[in-house]
Amino acid sequence: MFYLRIGRLVYASLPFLFFVSGSPDVYGASYSVVESFQQKNQKVSGTVLDESGMPIIGANVIVKEAPGVGVITDLDGNFSLTIPENGKTLLVSFIGYAEKEVKIKDSGMLKIVLSEDAKMLEEVQVIAYGTQSKVSVTGSMSSVRTEDLLKVPNASLTNALAGSMTGVAAVQSVGQPGMEDANLYIRGSSTLSQDGSDAPLVLVDGIERPFSQIDPNEVADITVLKDASATAVFGVRGANGVILVTTRRGEKGKAKISVSSNVSIQMPTRLLENCDSYHTALLYNEKLDNDHSSAARFSDYALEAYRTGSDPVIYPNTNWRELIFKNTYIQTQHNVTISGGTDRVRYFTSLGYLYQDGMLKQFDTLDYNNQYSYNRFNYRANLDIDVTKTTLFKINIGGRLGITHEPKGHSDGLWRQVNWSQPFSGPGLSEDGYPISVGTSYVPLPIKNGFDSFYGLGYNQKSKNDLNMDISIEQKLDCITKGLKVHVKGSYNTYYTMTVQRSGNRQKYVAYYEGSLTNPGMDMSDPNFSKNIVYQVNGQNKNLEYGESFARERNWYLEGGINYNRTFKNVHRVSGLLLYNQNRVYYPKAANGNAMDYQYIPRSYVGLVGRASYGYNSRYLFDVNVGYNGSENFAPGKTRFGVFPSGSIGWVISEENFMKNQSLISFLKLRASYGIVGNDKIGVDRFLYMDGVWSVDGGGYNFGIDQTSKDPAATEGQLGNPVITWEKSAKQNYGIDLKMLEDRLSISADYFRENRTDILITRNTAPGVIAIALPKQNMGEVMNQGYELSIKWADKFKDFRYWVNANVSYAKNKIIYMDEVKHVNDFNNQTGRSTGLTYGYVFDRFYTAEDFADVDKGILKDDLPVVTIGTPFPGDCKYVDMDNNGKIDANDRTYLGYSTQRPEYVFGFDYGFNWKGWDFSMQWTGATHVSRNLETEYRIPFSPNGKRALLQFHADERWTEETAATATMPRFSDNSKSLNYDVNSSLWVRDASYIRLKNIQLGYTFRNSPFLKKLGLSNVNLYVSGYNVLTFDKLKFVDPEAPTNGGNSNQYPISKMYTMGLKLNF
Repeated sequence: MFYLRIGRLVYASLPFLFFVSGSPDVYGASYSVVESFQQKNQKVSGTVLDESGMPIIGANVIVKEAPGVGVITDLDGNFSLTIPENGKTLLVSFIGYAEKEVKIKDSGMLKIVLSEDAKMLEEVQVIAYGTQSKVSVTGSMSSVRTEDLLKVPNASLTNALAGSMTGVAAVQSVGQPGMEDANLYIRGSSTLSQDGSDAPLVLVDGIERPFSQIDPNEVADITVLKDASATAVFGVRGANGVILVTTRRGEKGKAKISVSSNVSIQMPTRLLENCDSYHTALLYNEKLDNDHSSAARFSDYALEAYRTGSDPVIYPNTNWRELIFKNTYIQTQHNVTISGGTDRVRYFTSLGYLYQDGMLKQFDTLDYNNQYSYNRFNYRANLDIDVTKTTLFKINIGGRLGITHEPKGHSDGLWRQVNWSQPFSGPGLSEDGYPISVGTSYVPLPIKNGFDSFYGLGYNQKSKNDLNMDISIEQKLDCITKGLKVHVKGSYNTYYTMTVQRSGNRQKYVAYYEGSLTNPGMDMSDPNFSKNIVYQVNGQNKNLEYGESFARERNWYLEGGINYNRTFKNVHRVSGLLLYNQNRVYYPKAANGNAMDYQYIPRSYVGLVGRASYGYNSRYLFDVNVGYNGSENFAPGKTRFGVFPSGSIGWVISEENFMKNQSLISFLKLRASYGIVGNDKIGVDRFLYMDGVWSVDGGGYNFGIDQTSKDPAATEGQLGNPVITWEKSAKQNYGIDLKMLEDRLSISADYFRENRTDILITRNTAPGVIAIALPKQNMGEVMNQGYELSIKWADKFKDFRYWVNANVSYAKNKIIYMDEVKHVNDFNNQTGRSTGLTYGYVFDRFYTAEDFADVDKGILKDDLPVVTIGTPFPGDCKYVDMDNNGKIDANDRTYLGYSTQRPEYVFGFDYGFNWKGWDFSMQWTGATHVSRNLETEYRIPFSPNGKRALLQFHADERWTEETAATATMPRFSDNSKSLNYDVNSSLWVRDASYIRLKNIQLGYTFRNSPFLKKLGLSNVNLYVSGYNVLTFDKLKFVDPEAPTNGGNSNQYPISKMYTMGLKLNF
């Protein structure tokens, strides 16, 4: 009731700014009468009150039989209305209250009491440090609730946000059990750094802590705050947007028990494919032919053996992915929640368990678990106690234990090693469980066996135990003035990680023909050559050794505040907040997870928060916020503290009198905001105003002549900057919220603009050789802008209820200043472009024989630019001479494509219906204006050194004389590596746009069954669902969200899932 009175919650919303002509009315004035009254008209008067007896100002009183006849109540809630002859019933309504029908009496004053609409009571928006009625919100924010989160079976909550709300981009790059978290971006990025410093602030129940591994059954709401009016109160921490996670709480009533269980079958969305042995060998020879190389090649005998499969041991054709990985793997989730309460005590408890199996097969020949797996145990207990009628005590205890198991592998990583493994390197395992490799004499390449990456090497098992505890006390002070209350809140969070390392080794067999050992020079086609297969033992078995390591984190948080919230005469809504907060983080880490400098020194923040809001008759809305923060990174007494103000206004046009005599638009609100937020972080650096500590250099310095020894010496750390200060981000937002057609159609649109200045950077124009590390400085500037649009349609026809929602978000940044060394040409400069782009050459086409004056020597015709980065031949990359100086050199490079970290456009579309007991929903997500730069394995055939396995798409898309018209990759050549592969070009910057069927679900709910009642069940829901079911994109060979920058980006693939589940509600 409290928030309803404050905000007079939204009765509706709308899509187009639509005004109906008519004369503005004053309170108590009649609408234009569109019917001619007959002589016998009746006059009715009355008063409209709420349940507490307070008059309701501006309530609509309409004659049901004559919709054009009506008035609105005056400042005392009174009305007087002349009723036409056919009028028998009044319809009385006001925003936030249930509409009421009243029979017209012959005489006397009517006393009409409106009851609060339970549905409208739910229209409460979570905001910073509190809640607010949606109708009175003037900031830009989006929310998703429990029922939507539960539709996504993925273990990480971050992936449930993809496409579900505007302004949020979720990019999942890894699918490994326990490590599936997506990178989240709110309205793109406004920083110059690519180290994760553009990550949003995440608060769970008002406390900064991770949320990705929370059981979705524990979550009531996830709200994303996007503009300055919503985030300025967080000051230094709110520059990149804020994600508020609110956990569920108990409600008065008998205990409600909910049990849910599901099992999922997982499989990779996409796996890289390698060529078979025959084509790998054949195309390796082709590469040597292209280079006119005399290096060792595959013999005709070997090629024929690979083609026919005549000897699967010495000349095998092993698909390592099929041998090592499973086609499907399991995930299960189980949860029990219990909630309820009395008049004074309310509780919510939850216990959850998640198990994820991995892709890797378990090999019975190993005496340990060699698989990937993840076990997670979640628990939560939230308790609310009304100590007195005015004192509320809250305690939250939550946490989880996550156990991640993974095979211990090669330093280059299991997935990269598998990509490298040649199909002819070995046939697999011997009968007694040892890997078999082929002798090097049969293959002109170094052997890379798929089992080398993990088999017998042991495993790592990481157990991470998170415990969070919050305590708060809220005291109402209505005895001083109505609507005043104070609160204090404290939180303690601890994170402890123990990693067990079991390291071992497994011997392997090397297969040879007996003749190769007894007669090494004899030709294998000689009848006297013995082809009996013998095995040599390589390496030795080693029992698993034991090692362990520990990591710990902890932090505490304290806040105390005064709140005021009151509505006068149902017209003037006034609220205010004054809050002090402080936190301390032990063993601090940067946004990318790396340890920060001086980790043994705790990191602290202090701050003050102020907010004042005013709303007139739920029509004119004003909001002012300010955050005042201090940071350890800036000098005391100078720049340590920063002030971050914001303001916003809103106009609910639909509450104007001139909108009352139309029924098309039920709600229309315009809003605008401006504010400044800050940032004080850059990478792992701390105490930016202080000079770094001196350290003893490893070897010291040489003094004198012919000195072989070094004298001890010390080097100075990074210089400090005593005047360094906050990054400042000035944010503007302009929005419209609209509902129409009896609330069936809802539209929300926002335009935003952010100018971030004084960005913390290290100077780029300093000399390349310098004796010290230069200090950080406030020099960067980035402009970021975009728009968001959300359209929703919901309707019902008898028992059939359906909805269709669509949203699009666009955000693009531009570097204004980054202390860049100016290049020869403007197109060489990064300034003026977006961040995250790839620097390289513009690919024109592949050279053909017609381009050469002497094709054998690689001499081009005179009318073509001279190439300075290699000697071209037909099938090599031809680049654009950007500066038209007649040569291809470093000055022809420019910035290519779009960001490789995040998309500029993000789309979401979902549809669903409920019919009797059936429910169906489908969600699509998409992204465009995003690129992937193919590097290393994805770019270089037989990569990374030209002697590994060959990816299938390399073979299919390579240039040959026959495929010259359709080829998308250059010819295979080591000699042209510097021209084709060692440099970035637009040939390798690929479009990573995609459309994905993110989730689809069909279920049936059994209700009102005598059998269920006997079991104590109120309803049972059965459902089946699919996740990441379909993907449409241009990359084809790899998932469009997966990184393609080579190296350790070759990671566990993203999964699709098919789920069957059961929900029991008691």
